[in-house]
Amino acid sequence: MGHDFYPFRSGDRIVSPRALFWVAGLMATLFYGLQTGACLISTTDGSPEAVLALILEEGANALVGDPAWFDVLRDSPEFASAGHGVVRLTMDVAAITQNGKFLSDHLSARSGEPHHVANDLFARSYGMTETLGAHTSLPAGEFLPADIPNWQGRPVPGVTLKIVDPETREALPCGQPGELLVKGYCLMLGLNGKERHETFDDEGYYATGDICQIDERGFLLFESRLGDMIKVHGANVAPLEVELAMMGLMGIEKGAVVGLYDVRDATLFAAVLMAEGRELDESAVIDDLKRRLSSYKVPKRIVAIGQDEMPMTGSGKIKKAELIALLEERYPPAMA
Repeated sequence: MGHDFYPFRSGDRIVSPRALFWVAGLMATLFYGLQTGACLISTTDGSPEAVLALILEEGANALVGDPAWFDVLRDSPEFASAGHGVVRLTMDVAAITQNGKFLSDHLSARSGEPHHVANDLFARSYGMTETLGAHTSLPAGEFLPADIPNWQGRPVPGVTLKIVDPETREALPCGQPGELLVKGYCLMLGLNGKERHETFDDEGYYATGDICQIDERGFLLFESRLGDMIKVHGANVAPLEVELAMMGLMGIEKGAVVGLYDVRDATLFAAVLMAEGRELDESAVIDDLKRRLSSYKVPKRIVAIGQDEMPMTGSGKIKKAELIALLEERYPPAMA
């Protein structure tokens, strides 16, 4: 992948709290730093105070991490009092500014004035462990068309995508949701204990298990995992759409949307992790989501869960089955 997909170069000093043992930390952080010659400053403490110390002590000028983390830093009183700002360059890359001036001139030139671009026009890099990172993205400085906010971008060079009917396996036309198949140089050779024909089709495509659609311009939209859709009052809700709308909102660092079922229907429930020092204002978040989403997609309840209570994998993904059990215990359907 060329440097156009990543804005760093030799001499940049990048702070990242990502764990380096999983794909986002390995491929989208460590390997990109090695490829471009940038210095990666790895930390387990992503608090504003810790990042400010690394700016002063290590000369950090950029960040790699979750967009919600950027928002927490940008909105923190610590950054404001120090005159520092955070300007996103891609979905998970940001530059640091001092009194409105980029700490690196070349990052300013690569930014394409992104501080004038709405957050939902940054393409989300999309991939999986099986493709060793993102198979879909956009080069730094290129943004989504205004009519498709929060989409995932286009396939990277060397990767081909196809949408098929999950049952018939027939290819579907542009704009119609179906299962995503991926083929390209970045795919693993196979799965342990399985024959190749059990993993790939005759053309070499791998079935991802993700429900997506691709428009006529080649942009991809992830909708859900097969079987993950939540039916609310007869309408399907894709949890990811709601989770993306919540991310970074009023101090929310991460969230998971699930359905809690009673004998009548599902209640849409969200559990969130809050940034340090921030408290959840449930009614304010719900009011904001009502302006962003159709009413049936807005969770009926949003609750804050402590970092030590949220069931998560070692790579930071929320275990939804365990979360549902936790929420059902604390918030029975009659109370939801």
